[in-house]
Amino acid sequence: MLKVVAGIIEIDRFILLCQRHAKENRFPLKWEFPGGKVKDGESPREAIIRELEEELGIHATGIKHFNEYDYQYKNELPIKLIFFTITQYKRTIQNRQFETTAWVSREKLHKYDILDGDQKLIEILMANTL
Repeated sequence: MLKVVAGIIEIDRFILLCQRHAKENRFPLKWEFPGGKVKDGESPREAIIRELEEELGIHATGIKHFNEYDYQYKNELPIKLIFFTITQYKRTIQNRQFETTAWVSREKLHKYDILDGDQKLIEILMANTL
């Protein structure tokens, strides 16, 4: 099963969301948490460090497993989504790969057109404090 990691970066109850480019083949302009596929031979922890470096230019140092679940998009193989909270990082966040980014309060997360696979996490975040 393909594993996909995502980082929950929260500052003062605002969470970083990233919007896919309009030209993306899959799910253009949908909002998501930064992250991506775990490569062969790579641990999920290594993958989230690599993905945040590639996408946001940061080096995550405070990483904690938060939640994980399986999800299957229509006509695709199932994936395992693995979410980490990122409590510390080095360098300033830069948008290296997205249409745009936004710091969103927990109360407004549901107003964004979030990837279907991340909807369950939005529900969890709305109900819990990290």
